[in-house]
Amino acid sequence: MHLAITLIAAFVAVAAESDAQNEYTLKAGERLSSLPCSAFKRNSDGSWTQTGTVTVEPGNITLSGNTFKGSGEAKEIDAKCGPK
Repeated sequence: MHLAITLIAAFVAVAAESDAQNEYTLKAGERLSSLPCSAFKRNSDGSWTQTGTVTVEPGNITLSGNTFKGSGEAKEIDAKCGPK
C-alpha cells in the first residue's frame, strides 16, 4: 500500500512539472495559431486541446485545458499543425 501511494505521489509530481514546462505567452492581438504546435495536441475527434497554460498579456488572462473544435481557432491550428 505504501508503495502505491509513493508511486501515485511521484506521478502527480511529474505531471505537475510537465504542465509547468508548457507555459506560453500571447501578446494582445496575437492568435492562438501563433503558438508552436507543441502547445496543442490533436484529439481522436479532430479537436485540439492545449497542452499547457497560455497567458494573454496585457491583463495576465490565463487559459488552460481548453479544447477547440469547429471554431476559427481550431481551423487555424489544424492548418498549421494538422496532418499534411
